[in-house]
Amino acid sequence: MARREGWALVPYKDGDVLIVRVDPFDRVTGPLFPYMIKRMMDFARIHIPEKNPEAQVRDHAMRACAGDPKFLLLAFLAPDGRLIGHATSLIQEDYGTKWLFVTQCKLDEPGGDVMDRAIQLGKDFARKHGAVGIDMLTKRSDGAWARAYGFKTMRHL
Repeated sequence: MARREGWALVPYKDGDVLIVRVDPFDRVTGPLFPYMIKRMMDFARIHIPEKNPEAQVRDHAMRACAGDPKFLLLAFLAPDGRLIGHATSLIQEDYGTKWLFVTQCKLDEPGGDVMDRAIQLGKDFARKHGAVGIDMLTKRSDGAWARAYGFKTMRHL
């Protein structure tokens, strides 16, 4: 497991993709925020156009700016500092049950074990908030997500 040092997660070894929790008001991670907004909007327009992409991104940006403790905004940074991916997640609750809902997840290029580490971070975040599971919406590769990370397909429309 990567160890935490201040604002970032230190990768396992040199050359690993760095996973960073982005805070718009943090002096180190804050400058990433406008790029994260653009990535989130591009993702939403391509992958979930029927769900009002602008409304989703405005909601996520508002949560990030308000410091919502139940919102997780992660940036994936290549060893050379390029932003090559992101993930957004929310703690959801219904009828006394909590779960982590991964609203967006995208990696632009191969990143070794970055997805394994990101999912582990999501699990840790979910447990910290008393969540009992993780849900993710995907329109493609559901079989690959199931094989790699144990997700189960709930429904196809």
